[in-house]
Amino acid sequence: LLLTAFTLGAAHAVAPDHLAAVGVFVSRAHSPREALTHGARWGIGHALTLTVAGLAVLFVANEWPQLLSVRAEWLVGVVLIVLGVRTVIRALNPRPVADLPTSRNAVRETSHAHRHPLLGIGMLHGLAGSGAMAAIVPLSAGQDPLRAALWLALFGIGTIAAMAVIAGAAGWSLRRSARYSAAFVRRLVVGAGLLSAVVGVFWLAGTPLG
Repeated sequence: LLLTAFTLGAAHAVAPDHLAAVGVFVSRAHSPREALTHGARWGIGHALTLTVAGLAVLFVANEWPQLLSVRAEWLVGVVLIVLGVRTVIRALNPRPVADLPTSRNAVRETSHAHRHPLLGIGMLHGLAGSGAMAAIVPLSAGQDPLRAALWLALFGIGTIAAMAVIAGAAGWSLRRSARYSAAFVRRLVVGAGLLSAVVGVFWLAGTPLG
């Protein structure tokens, strides 16, 4: 059962809205290591919210408030659209490859600026219906508290690990491309922004207002 929790957490990381959000930040990463860190930070935020929600259901309530999940899903769509539009606008500005500064100080400042948004976005995804329910459903099966807590922890670890690996691999591919064509990298950044916005629109279209 615990191995299943880790596997489900890893599989959950590849949901379209998750990849779209993290992909925007990865497209602007300056190295594979920074991209991997972006993915891990998102995963940590996601895991924190799910763990708190799961423990709340286990010790305080008997079910997850559906309205909260619906509102979180709606906010996810809005965030994806805003991220996508901002990324496209910044990428199309007539300056060196969008948000890919070359100085160490600029890299450090940009990385710091991305840290908190990724944690927050991950936490929002954790509140959203699909993520919350995926982690909380097993808690309703009458499991003991220790086993349930381990299930939540391994689900979160699986999500963190999978997103970090995916983001790191994407960042590595992007940096290799940057060696040959700055214009190609710019197009990739624009593509990541457009994908995020499109996924956000579809997310809103499929989410009731509550």
